[in-house]
Amino acid sequence: MALSLDEIPAVDQHCHAFRKGFERMTPQMLRQSLTEATDAQVLEQHTPQTIAYRWALRQCAKRLGCATDEETLVAARNRSIAQAGSAYTRHLLDDAGIAHLCVDTGLQPEHYQDTDTFAVSAARPVHPILRLERFFEEQLPYCTSLDDLVDQTRQTLHALRNDGTIAVKSIAAYRIGLALEPGDPAAARSVFDALHQAAIQHPEHVRLSDPALLDFLLWEALRCCADEAIPVQFHTGYGDPDADLRTASPLHLRRVLEDPDFHDLPVVLLHCYPYVREAGYLAAVYPQVFFDLSLASGHAPSLAEQLFEEAFALAPSSKLLFATDAHSLPEAYWLFARVQRQALAMVLEKLMRNNWLTAEQSEGIAHQILWRNACQLYGLPSLG
Repeated sequence: MALSLDEIPAVDQHCHAFRKGFERMTPQMLRQSLTEATDAQVLEQHTPQTIAYRWALRQCAKRLGCATDEETLVAARNRSIAQAGSAYTRHLLDDAGIAHLCVDTGLQPEHYQDTDTFAVSAARPVHPILRLERFFEEQLPYCTSLDDLVDQTRQTLHALRNDGTIAVKSIAAYRIGLALEPGDPAAARSVFDALHQAAIQHPEHVRLSDPALLDFLLWEALRCCADEAIPVQFHTGYGDPDADLRTASPLHLRRVLEDPDFHDLPVVLLHCYPYVREAGYLAAVYPQVFFDLSLASGHAPSLAEQLFEEAFALAPSSKLLFATDAHSLPEAYWLFARVQRQALAMVLEKLMRNNWLTAEQSEGIAHQILWRNACQLYGLPSLG
């Protein structure tokens, strides 16, 4: 039987904001929203040759009623948004079925909309997620000692929900890998002193990447999150060239997952490709682990069905979350949400045909993944 998920609302449990000036899209912006590549030669010559980009052009052209070549599509899109204004974006996200957006506020805030502006542009509730590494970097010039920074972190996390922030996120996979350790205070203090002085001189160039300090700070932050039951999202797997894929496997988080202090700390594994099987295993055996299939499912749409199959092999449906990891352009949220809905429906249909699931069970699973799990995890209002 055909399974339609179009009427089920979704919580996008991890995404980023629109780019400032998104109303005037360029070919470069469109390409950057559909790849993790950053090299100019790759973006110019090779990104347009991907399956994802060709598929995206066809989908957008069909919606706009124009030819599929890049130049024509970009011009037609910009005319449409100039004529329709905010209704253009609202209709795209409505068509994607996205009811709530959970946004990582740490992605280049100088280039991306702030939370309030994004909520107005998206015309739906937006729930902020604090990026820990950016928070540490922003505090470095003003905290005169490591103890000051730890105290500031504790105060911020204990009061986190006062402004509606629903979770924190770590990009340790981009900086030191995911084999986190408690850290040595003496070693962390030594690194802090040097970095603090550098931050005073050039705060715009601060980059926290020394494992001695970052391990220590993240472990302290995890303790606070555990006290407050604040979910912690971790970038895992696929990302831009800044990430070392070898050290970005979620299996490296075992030290965190095995620590008794973190037994009840919700840990959300983001993206996971190519470690989807590993993420499914962790979600199956650790009570605090959740995960999503964002990023790769949008950038590799022909693979999305396989990703869901691998996830379902072991993971309880109560542990899988819907997310796009979209940024910059409203078209990206629409495209990535559509491909995930389609892939999820196809996999559930296959499981029904093979008598692994009933129709009633499949519909219940779709509701779990699209919104119910996220609403329960982050304390959001029910959508059902």
